[in-house]
Amino acid sequence: MFEAYSVIPVAQKLPLTVDSLTSHKHCVLAGTKSGFLLRYSARKSLTTGHHDSANLSEYDFQVCKTFSKKPVVQLKSLPMKNLLLSLTDNLVQVHDLTQATFPVISVVPKSKNATFFTTCFYQAECNGTEHCSDENGNILLVVVVRRRCQLYTLKGTEFVEFSVLPEVVFADTIRYVALLDSYMVAVVRDEYFHITLNGDKAGVTSGTMRSLFTISNTSKNNEPMISVLWNRRIFAVKRGDETFFLRDDGSLALNDGYENIHWSEVPSFIEYDRVYLLALLSKSIEIRSVKPSMLIQVIDMAKLKLITWSFRGCLYVLSNPASNQSDLYCLNGCENAKINLQYLIKEKKYELAVQVAEAMVNDRGIEREKRIRDVKNLYAFHLFTQRRFQEAFDIYSETRAEVLYVIGLFPDLLPEEIRKTITYPGNLPTDLPNNDMQAGISALTAYLSEIRTNIARNLDMQNKLKRGLATQVGDDAFKPTTNEEIKQMKNLLEIVDTTLLQCYLVNNDMLISSLLRLPDNSCNVVESENLLKKHHKYSELFLLYERKSMHRQALELLKEQADEGTLPDCLDRAVNYLQDLGMQHFDLILEYAKWISEKNADLCIKIFTEDSEAVRSLDRHRVLEFIQRECPEQAVTYLEHVIGNWHDDSEKLHCTLAKLYVKMVKGMYAIYNSEVPEGLF
Repeated sequence: MFEAYSVIPVAQKLPLTVDSLTSHKHCVLAGTKSGFLLRYSARKSLTTGHHDSANLSEYDFQVCKTFSKKPVVQLKSLPMKNLLLSLTDNLVQVHDLTQATFPVISVVPKSKNATFFTTCFYQAECNGTEHCSDENGNILLVVVVRRRCQLYTLKGTEFVEFSVLPEVVFADTIRYVALLDSYMVAVVRDEYFHITLNGDKAGVTSGTMRSLFTISNTSKNNEPMISVLWNRRIFAVKRGDETFFLRDDGSLALNDGYENIHWSEVPSFIEYDRVYLLALLSKSIEIRSVKPSMLIQVIDMAKLKLITWSFRGCLYVLSNPASNQSDLYCLNGCENAKINLQYLIKEKKYELAVQVAEAMVNDRGIEREKRIRDVKNLYAFHLFTQRRFQEAFDIYSETRAEVLYVIGLFPDLLPEEIRKTITYPGNLPTDLPNNDMQAGISALTAYLSEIRTNIARNLDMQNKLKRGLATQVGDDAFKPTTNEEIKQMKNLLEIVDTTLLQCYLVNNDMLISSLLRLPDNSCNVVESENLLKKHHKYSELFLLYERKSMHRQALELLKEQADEGTLPDCLDRAVNYLQDLGMQHFDLILEYAKWISEKNADLCIKIFTEDSEAVRSLDRHRVLEFIQRECPEQAVTYLEHVIGNWHDDSEKLHCTLAKLYVKMVKGMYAIYNSEVPEGLF
């Protein structure tokens, strides 16, 4: 446990009964039983002057005695619209928030006899986030009138019927309603319902209603209560002394890691503040983290009545220590945030530490981003040591951690001289069991594949920009880089590709060929060569040589393997390889053609007769000289091919073929004469 919130008195011993609270920024509004509206405005921070700083000092006080003639049952401020909603005399009204007297601007139509209302932002672009504007979200209002939920949207300063679904009617009186984007959860008698207000992507139509569950106890101390976790898109539903969580579509969120929360007793009210749920109990405020569920703090305070959220790390709570007397306090969650963050890191509560870092309002810009990234990287390292590899690499990918740092988590994947330069926040696991190593390498492979895709895309874009083939960039927001940065990017690609090769050798050797065939494959040749030889992957080694244009090494490998018989069809592969080399490698072609001619002269001649541009470009006179020297019996075949099929009109070749024909005829004639008996003719 730690002190998540400090308590700051705002007003004490007010001789009034407060029935409603709402807040925005550092201003809290309190509606009283007598119809007054009290406004307490915190002065600017003594240190930064930002309205959302948590260093609150004194409060300025104003009272509007003409707000209503009836008790102010409910209030809701809409600061981005400069509006205030009130429920008084069973009517929902819209007030001007900017004026001291809060004059009524409009009345919500058909809201007579209303008992409750709630609001939210309903456009998908807004996603229920903390700050929304006119451009990215509109306000949805639900007013409860007996058995009806009447739906409205804001148009200017007036609420008009929600055109998609003007109302939802139930069989009995509605006890409670909560909204989250285009979804609603309503409590009717002892039953909870989920309603889709606007057709969703899953094909659920507007107005679709389904029963979620029933509650067995409807006593006064078990009034329904639903908190909306807007940034998580979660409903937190109270049932007795327990709170459980539903996704916005009404399904249980238990599989997402949201464990049920058990309170010390049945809460009278529950409020949400980014990281925590705060429950009002009979003699205390109990504060628990949402995910993971942990008891964080207990604040002793009796006769609690109301609580309202203001901004991240700031809430206001009201108590009635005596009849006709009210105390108002601010719960300041920002003051100790940095201390609490360090405590959580020390205790290795990293999941919660990440949430605290993200919720801190005093950080700005680069400082905030660095703090969050550092905490997330600590969390990822912790997950790795706990063998939760996929979760760890997902975070490393999100934070764009140094790739060498991530690869170095595993032994033997980086050269020792590089790995020694990397510092980790704790001891790395050693001697991982085989199944853990397999799982870890699999997760690393997925991570590196994503990294490789991004690097290759950036290098390709840079190349296109240089050649003038691309004039603008897409969503990746790729920025042209300096030559030094491009060099670093290529070096990184070499490390990634070489590590991927090592991963595939361990986990999935079927993918090695696919990696080596990539047009921009950047595997380190020497290291890859050693790895492939060590694992006897000779076909893949040949592919490496081929893709790197290491022709002599490729042919020498085929020659060695042909002698050893470990690679099938070595001669055929050598012939095909030589056919593709072209005139620039003519001497190399002749060198290995000699080896093939010694093995199979008929196969050798195919090197020089394949109908391809590379073979046609070879010097035919030098080819003929080679054939006449190494496999003269194939000379006629070669000449007939180049003259008959390629229509070569070289006089020398034609004469040579004629001479060979004459020689063949003379030879056959001599054989013929030797076989005919004397005196036959």
